Formats: sequence, structure tokens, C-alpha cells
Amino acid sequence: MQYLKYVLILSAFLSSNVFSETYLCIGDKGAEITSTGQTIHSQVVSAENLKLILSNESGKWELKYHGGAPTGLDKCINGALCETSGDGFGGTFFKNKSNVFTFHTLRNYPNNQHKVTDALIKGLCTKL
Repeated sequence: MQYLKYVLILSAFLSSNVFSETYLCIGDKGAEITSTGQTIHSQVVSAENLKLILSNESGKWELKYHGGAPTGLDKCINGALCETSGDGFGGTFFKNKSNVFTFHTLRNYPNNQHKVTDALIKGLCTKL
């Protein structure tokens, strides 16, 4: 009976770890568009410093910045799509079957209601 107890504990531990997946996603190219009133400005942005961790180690998918800070995308539907829609902030993260990701954020500025910034970054995820 004691043997069966250890087998059950070990199988529960292994089953939770067998299905966990973690990806390191590093930005490659990015663009930013800001509109203030009727003025629109766009620019290419450096994306190499963007490092994201996509993981389901806790039993549900989570997307965080490398280092653990939250991205604000708190609703991960699965390992390919995360999204949110909050007050003044919205965004999506999408990873395709080739592990190319798109990270899109939309930010409204509370102290300047006419200013909106869209950022779009693409890069590659690597399974760890």
C-alpha cells in the first residue's frame, strides 16, 4: 500500500511537468504609430530588447516579460493567443505554428485623451 502511495504522488508530479511548455520569445522588428488629434507619427522601433516568456508551468498559459514583470495581457486562451482589454490599454499576443509571434499593444493616455499609441512587434519564440 505504501508503494502505491509513492507511485500516485510521483505520477501526479510527472504528469504536471510532462505537459508544461515554456517559450522564450525575442523581438526582431517593430513599428509604432502615435496619433495626437489629427497628427499621425510613425517610426520603426528597436525590438531586440523585447524578451517574453510564454509558459503553462502553473497549469494555465501566462505571458510575462523576461524577468517576471506582467505584460498586461492577462487572458491567455491557449499557447498561441493572449489578450486583454483594460481601461486605456489593450493588446494581443499571437504565436503561429512556425513560432513567429506578433505582439500588439494599444495605449490611450488618460492625461491626454487625444493621444493613442499602437505598437506592433514581431519576433521568434524558441521552446525551452
